Amino acid sequence: MFGAAAAVLLVVYYVWRFSQTLPEWRMDFASLWAHVFFGFETLTIAYTLISIVTLTRTSDHSAAADAGEARLRGNRRAPAVDIFIATYNEGLEVLEKTIVSALAIDYPNFRVWVLDDTRRDWLKAYCARVGANYATRPDNTHAKAGNLNNGLRHSAAHPDGGAPFIMVLDADFAPNRNILLRIVGLFDDPRVGVVQTPQFYYNADPIQYNLRSTECWVDEQRAFFDIMQPAKDAWGTAFCIGTSFVVRREALDAIGGFPTGTVTEDIHLTYRLMPHGYITRWLNERLSVGLSAEGLPEYISQRSRWGLGTIQVALTADGRCAGAATQAWSACTTCTGCCTGSAGRSR
Repeated sequence: MFGAAAAVLLVVYYVWRFSQTLPEWRMDFASLWAHVFFGFETLTIAYTLISIVTLTRTSDHSAAADAGEARLRGNRRAPAVDIFIATYNEGLEVLEKTIVSALAIDYPNFRVWVLDDTRRDWLKAYCARVGANYATRPDNTHAKAGNLNNGLRHSAAHPDGGAPFIMVLDADFAPNRNILLRIVGLFDDPRVGVVQTPQFYYNADPIQYNLRSTECWVDEQRAFFDIMQPAKDAWGTAFCIGTSFVVRREALDAIGGFPTGTVTEDIHLTYRLMPHGYITRWLNERLSVGLSAEGLPEYISQRSRWGLGTIQVALTADGRCAGAATQAWSACTTCTGCCTGSAGRSR
């Protein structure tokens, strides 16, 4: 009801702006400025109306996760998972939480790989001591995406072969013990290429900290994680957000590994997979906890990179193809009903 009321008001406002407020078109500054400003308003109103339509649906896959967990618990033949922990320059005080938590996951068949892009001997020795696999490379080509692709090569060369599923963790995100039991069962749906979970933080983000409102004000990403992503998932358009997700290895093989053409390999991964028939499933459960941006400079750098990467993806052929795939998917679910259900600190 609120969305419908807001949409009506927006349309009424837009008709009034168009019919009553625009000056006569002339090649002078006042007329040009008025029409350019109206163009930006048009984009904003269109985006808002699309968002209202998107929010008319939502998803909840906890029941499917329950069934998957019941089936996997105690099953020694559960599909293998390679856990990639991508690190660049984080210290042991950050990495230890993630590595130890990953090693303690309650799942019958997994390996932990620490992917070190800084070539640190002390980290290699630490991994050997705690029982984690260690991998590095001679350079830092393609940043995090390149590091993850190096992990794919190392894990595939393991004597037991590469696991059919890959879980990716940022260096500052510690997983819950049941994370794989909750996620892996959702891959019974062959269309699912990625299962993504939300991010939660054990420290206040800069907005909470500056307002002294940690105890009464949620972190500023909660609306996106709790409202927007479930809605997008219901339309088949949720996307990967970089950590605490699991992806099919065969899906990665189909696209040549993690995408390297942009600075946001996460959303790019979703767009690259969509033309191949894979969707990203959003499991809205608290299954990991990590470190939010610790200061305003880090916050601005992080969001600038996200914005830049999203624009880069939109300008790639993958972004254009994913748009066509999204339209086809929406038409299929809406018209024929044949398809059911639906931050790394240092980069």
